[in-house]
Amino acid sequence: MKPPTFEGGIDGLKAYNWVQGMEKIFSVIQAQCPETHKQGNMTVSEYDKAFTDLSQFAPHMISTENLKARRFEEGLKDGLRKPIKMLRLPTYTDVLNVALMAETENEKPNTSGNEQRRQVSYVPPRNQGGSNPYKKQNTGTSGWSQGSSSGGNQNRPCGKCGKVHTGQCYRDAGACYKCGQVGHLMRNCTNAPRPGFVDRRATSMGSGFVPRPTATTSSAQSSGAKLDSGRRQGKMFAMTPGDSQNTNSVVSGTLHICGHLAYVLIDSGSTHSFVSAQFAIKLTRPLESLDYELHVSQPMGSGVICSTVYKACDILIGSAHLLVDLIPLNMSHFDVILGMDWLTSNFATIDCIAKRVMIQIPDKGDITFEGKAVVPPPYLISAMHARRLINKGCQGYLCSILTTESGVTTLQDIPIVNEFPDVFPEDLPGLLVDREIEFVIDLVPGTQPISKTPYRMAPLELKELKVQLQELLDKGFIKPSISPWGAPVLFVKKKDGTMRLCIDYRELNKVTIKNRYPLPRIDDLFDQLQGARVFSKIDLRSGYHQLKVKAEDVEKTAFRTRYGHYEFLVMPFGVTNAPAAFMDLMNRVFKYYLDEFVVVFIDDILVYSKTPEQHAEHLRMVLQTLRENKLFGKLKKCEF
Repeated sequence: MKPPTFEGGIDGLKAYNWVQGMEKIFSVIQAQCPETHKQGNMTVSEYDKAFTDLSQFAPHMISTENLKARRFEEGLKDGLRKPIKMLRLPTYTDVLNVALMAETENEKPNTSGNEQRRQVSYVPPRNQGGSNPYKKQNTGTSGWSQGSSSGGNQNRPCGKCGKVHTGQCYRDAGACYKCGQVGHLMRNCTNAPRPGFVDRRATSMGSGFVPRPTATTSSAQSSGAKLDSGRRQGKMFAMTPGDSQNTNSVVSGTLHICGHLAYVLIDSGSTHSFVSAQFAIKLTRPLESLDYELHVSQPMGSGVICSTVYKACDILIGSAHLLVDLIPLNMSHFDVILGMDWLTSNFATIDCIAKRVMIQIPDKGDITFEGKAVVPPPYLISAMHARRLINKGCQGYLCSILTTESGVTTLQDIPIVNEFPDVFPEDLPGLLVDREIEFVIDLVPGTQPISKTPYRMAPLELKELKVQLQELLDKGFIKPSISPWGAPVLFVKKKDGTMRLCIDYRELNKVTIKNRYPLPRIDDLFDQLQGARVFSKIDLRSGYHQLKVKAEDVEKTAFRTRYGHYEFLVMPFGVTNAPAAFMDLMNRVFKYYLDEFVVVFIDDILVYSKTPEQHAEHLRMVLQTLRENKLFGKLKKCEF
């Protein structure tokens, strides 16, 4: 079974059809690829390497540290995933470190108290002396060892929760694991713990396994008394402009800070006020040292220690000048965050519904700051990503965008161009001049004439065919033919909705000797534009039809329709060497101006200059060249 090929492009439908075709082949040969990678029998290190290798092919699935951590976490073995998942580690690195530690601890021989208690009920084979080496231990134990060795039902796992316990199953009763009462969960429990309760979330996640604390919590726990004296704990939420509009406790907008307009987030959840490193360079205040070290906790990453501050920065709200101490911090989306320290010192009240901050300072009256809504920029995704989201149940909306033109541009509205009205006619003249080159169709030796049956057309297409054939006859572009050659015709819809008549010259192109005239590379053309500031674009009107076909090759362009047999006198669309031939013509016409102030790509002409004065002169020279060579442009598609 030959798989379909995909060579890239901007057409999303082609990519979608290719994916569908490949999936059909995979389903037939039963070569299904799992959507999620699992650890299986691999070690954590091997799983990490495989995860990293596969991640480069799906970056959208791990676009944030949190998504990457959750994806890696889901692929771990059950014995590692379940305890690690309870920690809710924020970053991929944290999950990997804890998984490596857990794997190492699980491989060690276990000597914890729990394991020793489990070993009490186990009676190993007797040694050579006939005595039981564990007998002395058993005689000194309490009733637990006797019950565990004699009562086998007490060590049997519960059928509801899968754990070994005595008494009623808390999961089956829907009760709290901590206090044993119903109506709430353990994480929300405020009651005293029941006798014998051990909070395993804070002690161990298995036999001998103690998770490594993250950077956010370690600094607060390890320093102990330092937080009271030399270091203080701060908090700053990671938030985007879009989130600020959906959160009731914050207000965002623009304020003048030290004379510069800043995008400010007023956040009651932030303990201190911060300034971004990018905006800090605009402040006119000196950078001073804090009297203490501030440990700032960020939910999406590790903690940050701050030790500097810009004191007494001026904030202008209305006509009132207020002061704030700003701590520099690497952050995005906002220039300044005003936290509780500033809100408290200025007696501020946040109106969550109206997104308004009211400040009541004695001797200054009431000051009100109105937040401004921020519309986040659109996030572009691929068609394949959109399909996956829809398959997951997300809602999709189909929107069409149309550009509206302010008005029709005329020659009289454009300086210099209005001096060349004959270069921009409403239609091509019927008779074309003889040029330096003509379009030639060289065939492979021994080729016989090829004729194909006309394609079937709908009634509307036949009507349009009759109209366009008559137009081509009136202009002198085609004539009736008795040639043994004959290609079928079809219609292709243009961007503006009109139908373009196309001739299917595929069979002719197969036996045509290819013209190796090189077309310019787009990146090479862009290199010529360095330093240019003023541009004009000229698009030729039906450029291919402005080049004649060599007389002895006219019969090879013949095509068959329901309304007759015709052949082209001008170069038609669809023949294999047409772009190279027209590129040759344009290079001959503009050979003195190429790479000086003109670049040409087939029938598109770009005029570029460094100043408007130079551009006026260059544009006049280009239009005069078109006039002398009887080449015509289409004003509607030109830009000046």
